[in-house]
Amino acid sequence: MLFFATLLLIPSIVALYQILVKVDIVKTWLGCGLLAVVIPINIFLDIILGRLVYPVYDIELSLDIYKLVLSIYYGGMHLVAIVFSAATIILCLIIRRSVIGKPVAYLGFMVGILDLIGAYPWLIGTSVVFVSQLLFAAWFVMLGLRMIRLKVAEG
Repeated sequence: MLFFATLLLIPSIVALYQILVKVDIVKTWLGCGLLAVVIPINIFLDIILGRLVYPVYDIELSLDIYKLVLSIYYGGMHLVAIVFSAATIILCLIIRRSVIGKPVAYLGFMVGILDLIGAYPWLIGTSVVFVSQLLFAAWFVMLGLRMIRLKVAEG
């Protein structure tokens, strides 16, 4: 699931870029660029997660190797959450001045802050991380629906 969600970021970033570049080219490049950087990282993390779940050629790993793999995985997830947070906040600075609208931007600001908080699950616990990730997904859905509505209105 993480693999397909990550791949679907590609057309989403392109569509978002086309709308926001008319408002602020520098922030659009930065925000969309940060989202694009996350794509290969997420694919790599998906490979790591798959290795933890499914055995590969019956290769047994030692406990120390599992610790290393898990620390790389959680470190990567930490990085992805911070990058998503920065990208969301930067993009919302533009979204509030764009045709997408202020409600999407204001929810995005809150989501960006929650993503930053959610990047530290060892400090805040899984419930707050779950809320952070749920709101991030809801914001993406809201953003996508708004973009589709704008596209349909254009004709």
